[in-house]
Amino acid sequence: MLPEETKRWLAEFDYPEYTNSIRANQDTTRDCLTKLGFGLDSEIADFYLNYGALSASDWYELLEPTELLEMNDFAESDLELPPTFLPLTSQEGGGLSLVDRSNDYYYDIVFGELDDLKEGRVDPVARTFSEYLEWRRAQNDDG
Repeated sequence: MLPEETKRWLAEFDYPEYTNSIRANQDTTRDCLTKLGFGLDSEIADFYLNYGALSASDWYELLEPTELLEMNDFAESDLELPPTFLPLTSQEGGGLSLVDRSNDYYYDIVFGELDDLKEGRVDPVARTFSEYLEWRRAQNDDG
């Protein structure tokens, strides 16, 4: 589960129709997260089930759970990433945020760093999903 401070920050997002839609579609979200290998008691599941992608979007948007499923295939077939890597954002803008599901590390890369990522030469920006959200928040605050 997400830390309370992170939950308070995410709760500041005020689009009731979106939030209501997130909560009304929890069965679909659970199914997507399960197919992607995320535990339903994980931080990322708490985020998608209760807050949704828009609540933490800033200079580039996080993907919705159904889009994550599509990106899972894209990462393997087009980007030739190991199957543990899942893009959390689209490739627009020349980069990606990704999670390595084998260790729950989060990365933010430009496409020129794909080979370095595959070879383990890129440091994660966070080691948990809540740290990743806080990293995104700090990036937005700095921009």
